[in-house]
Amino acid sequence: MLNMPRKMKVLYLITKSNWGGAQKYVFELSTYMNKGQDIIVAFGGTGERGAPVGKLAKTLEESRVKTVMIPSLSRDVHPLDEPRVFFELLRLYKQEKPDIIHLSSSKIGGLGSFAGRVYNLLNPKAKAKIIFTAHGWAFSESRSRISRAVIRLLSWFTIIFSDKVICLNKKELAQVANWPFVKNKLELVYNGIPAEEKKGFIKIEEKPTDTPIQIGTISELTKNKGLTYAIDAISKIKDRNVMFSVISEGEERANLEKQIKEQGLEDKVKLLGFKDNAGAYIGIFDIFLLSSIKEGFPYSILEAGLAKLPVIATNIGGIPEIIEDGVSGLLVEPKDPYAIKNALEKLLDSPALRKSLGQNLSKVVKQKFSLDKMIEETEKIYKKI
Repeated sequence: MLNMPRKMKVLYLITKSNWGGAQKYVFELSTYMNKGQDIIVAFGGTGERGAPVGKLAKTLEESRVKTVMIPSLSRDVHPLDEPRVFFELLRLYKQEKPDIIHLSSSKIGGLGSFAGRVYNLLNPKAKAKIIFTAHGWAFSESRSRISRAVIRLLSWFTIIFSDKVICLNKKELAQVANWPFVKNKLELVYNGIPAEEKKGFIKIEEKPTDTPIQIGTISELTKNKGLTYAIDAISKIKDRNVMFSVISEGEERANLEKQIKEQGLEDKVKLLGFKDNAGAYIGIFDIFLLSSIKEGFPYSILEAGLAKLPVIATNIGGIPEIIEDGVSGLLVEPKDPYAIKNALEKLLDSPALRKSLGQNLSKVVKQKFSLDKMIEETEKIYKKI
């Protein structure tokens, strides 16, 4: 049991310093905990547009949270780099002597939890408690059978090396609940969002009648986000007065640009790139679309809910725990452009349905998915291990 009267030292680690759901999670936790505890955030490089560091590093610096850069840490696996990262982590643990090591994302989860166990063996008088937050299990991604089997084994080791594992939704908790020796390690904590974020939304109250219906998303340009299926769906309704805008950046940009050109959608689909305050732009959309084929518990849907937007999202991960189909949004199966097209047409043809779904989702987000609740439940885990 931790000695709570003194300040805890919590070391947060994440693989990349760009800005996505996992980074927002680390930012929210670390900046809140920084008010009463001793907080450090360590990360690899890989920022937006190939920058050496990304928005997470910059926002933490602005919030006066201590940060540490681990230069050799990246998302891709490099056999020569991984031992270097391991020893850098050991040095970091020895230097900072954290009470809690809180890991986010698969790559740092495996390396960081193993390094944490080795650190504890070498320093038995100053044992750190190890927590891993699973932002979606990597073995659920579209990979070869052998790759999924190897990743599943590595994920099991990550859980075994950790004292507690936070799952962001019931489905992903159930995926590992029956694995050997993990039963007492698993905790369910939903992502939460501060209600005051809605004040920062850019909103266009009155639009000319001939203005296109704005379909939008905040989604990294990666295969996991399924944007190719969303663009394919737009091609099937390109005779409608619509515009599809994608905010963010990623390695799939060239492939998506090629698809847009081949389908003659240059006037219908816009890849707007990375925006510093992407969430603020949600308010300019009329419909929010999330076409992912893999998700944990997406912040973007919570933000869309606060903006009272109707949401179309794939029926994966924790999304069905936010959205009730036909009540607070529309759920479609992943990799199905026809299902997306049909859902879009349903909303395009019914402004009343758009309004109803948006209002209902807003109520759900405010009642069930607050930042205060997320922090409170995470603090309880810190205190009881």
